Amino acid sequence: MWLHKLAELYETSYAVLLGLAGYPVPGDEGSKESHSSLAARAGPVTRDEEDALVEYLEFLRSRRGKGKSR
Repeated sequence: MWLHKLAELYETSYAVLLGLAGYPVPGDEGSKESHSSLAARAGPVTRDEEDALVEYLEFLRSRRGKGKSR
């Protein structure tokens, strides 16, 4: 559900965020274009920012298993 909300917020597709979060995406043939679209919206990302984004996604995933559904 969080990825759906983020997709709406950043006006990108849910499938793109699934792929970026490390989930398998069926029919992932166009993923490189989708990823570059997100990169174009977010702009250049430093290594520190990338690490922070990954850490935040891990946090969101960890909440999923603790009975917090939103």
